[in-house]
Amino acid sequence: MPAEETAPPVTAFMLIKTTPEWLAMTPQERADAFATQVIPAIKAKTTGVRSRFYDTEFYL
Repeated sequence: MPAEETAPPVTAFMLIKTTPEWLAMTPQERADAFATQVIPAIKAKTTGVRSRFYDTEFYL
């Protein structure tokens, strides 16, 4: 049985311009907002997308 060919995965990084309200949130609040507001919007438009939240402010 031949192996099924699939397209190679694509990795994309989103830079989100922040607001003072976003920066006032704790890292956990930001992750929660991403999970409840951003992920559902992406899932409504496409399938097969996996997301990971990275808070780069940690490195500042």
